[in-house]
Formats: sequence, structure tokens, C-alpha cells
Amino acid sequence: MNILFLIGNGFDLNLGMKTRYRDFYDYYTNLPKDNDSDVVKSFKNELWNNIDLWSDLERELGNYLSKLDAKDAAILHDHLIEHLSQYIISEEEKCPVDEKQKESLSKYLASPHGDGRFSPVETREIDDFYAQWSATHRFVRIITFNYTKWCFRQRRPKNWTAWHPQPMANGFICNRTYPRLCR
Repeated sequence: MNILFLIGNGFDLNLGMKTRYRDFYDYYTNLPKDNDSDVVKSFKNELWNNIDLWSDLERELGNYLSKLDAKDAAILHDHLIEHLSQYIISEEEKCPVDEKQKESLSKYLASPHGDGRFSPVETREIDDFYAQWSATHRFVRIITFNYTKWCFRQRRPKNWTAWHPQPMANGFICNRTYPRLCR
């Protein structure tokens, strides 16, 4: 049996991490500007003055970068990735992983119907369905769309695979860092 979990930013927010784009914008636009290049200063000004247009960082950044020459686009991209990486790492560090959380997450992912959200009848039906496969024949796959690596720091049984298609907190796109899958 294959079980797939799609994890989004709500996962990190639930853990108390400030990982909304707006949280990053506040951090980024308030960084010291003394050593910023002209293109970075201009970008921060655009971002700050039109913050409501920037609800989707990737889309708006793509629009903004398309107006720049290649050199300025590379300067801005590198600056933004460096500071986004630093910000995400700082948020992850505020949310340490303890053994109780690891165990709780592992149990939930192995048996998501066991947390009382389903009626007794539904729970029995799900248990009967799960009973068709032994625990060693259940394959859990996790796709996370977060920038953080929190769920990758969890202890995972061998029959679990996690994939991270987003840029990760080290500043590299996952597929550059891990050619196949981020495990």
C-alpha cells in the first residue's frame, strides 16, 4: 500500500515557525542597507512600497527579474537566496525537534486515522483496509512544499521516502543537491 502526504506551509506555521512570505519580507526589508548594491536597494524599496502585490514571492520575483539585465538579476537573486536561507535556518533553529514530537509524527503518519477525527465506524473501516497489508508493505511518501527541512529531521522507517521539490534552506534547489530524491 502506498500512502502519500503533501505537506505545505501550514505544517511549519503549526510548529510556530514564522515562514509566511510577509514574515520574510519584514525581516529582509529591515536588514541593514549599508552594503547593499543599487539593484538590491531598488528591489527592497519596490518590495516595501508594494508589499500587497508580493503575496507570491516566486511570481513577483520572476516579474521583477525579467526587467533586469542578467548581471543585476544574478546579483539580486543571490542576495535574496542568501538571506532567505539565513532566515529559514533561523526559524528552524527556533523549533527544535524533540523525541516526543518525532514519535508523535511517526505514529500519525503511519496511522493518520487514529487521532479521533473519524467516527468509530470510519476508523474500523480504515483499520480493515490497512489490515490487508502488513506494516512492512506500507510505503509512506512525503512531498513537502516548504522551504524548511523540519520534516526531514524526523526519524523515518526504511519504507518511508520524502521528496522536497522546493529550494531548501541551504540555498540550493533540491534537485541540484540531490540528483534523484531528497531523502
